[in-house]
Amino acid sequence: MMKNSTKSLNNNKSTGFRYPQDSIDLAKKLYMDYNSVSEIARETGMSRAAIYNQIKKWSVEREMLRAELMEKVVTAKTKDFASMAIASIEIIKRSLEDLAKRDIPPSVNEAQKATQIFEALDRITRLDNGDPTEITSDKPISIKAIKHKINLNPFKEIETQEIEKEIKNGEENENNEKSTT
Repeated sequence: MMKNSTKSLNNNKSTGFRYPQDSIDLAKKLYMDYNSVSEIARETGMSRAAIYNQIKKWSVEREMLRAELMEKVVTAKTKDFASMAIASIEIIKRSLEDLAKRDIPPSVNEAQKATQIFEALDRITRLDNGDPTEITSDKPISIKAIKHKINLNPFKEIETQEIEKEIKNGEENENNEKSTT
């Protein structure tokens, strides 16, 4: 009879006190539900030290459960997004078909909106294909060409002229001061 009661008790090495397995199971459940250590201690009557000792064993399991939960959430969101995208594409498709079949030509605003829709769909298609989403140059550029572009200064000639004027004005001012003394 004594052996069975020892099985249902868990030895807490820090205090030497043994807690009933029911308390430990409740503490684990509360920990897995992300309750604080203080709340777990209050609910179970276990010491905080005993709970921290148990948490060392449970933390890996809780992290695995969290990762599984996050994966489920992401999967659900992905499915929701896919269904919303399909519905949006159908709406856009119907709107553009109605606009194209209409006897009255589209207004400038309607044409701009249709162009924006086309650009967005083009970007999505490019992303799906792994291509750049913006029009870019595929030509490689050399280090020499990069340095040349960096050194290009459209105001260089103007700056040079202004510096030369300042130098001349400075020399004229010095000459004028010498002639007056």
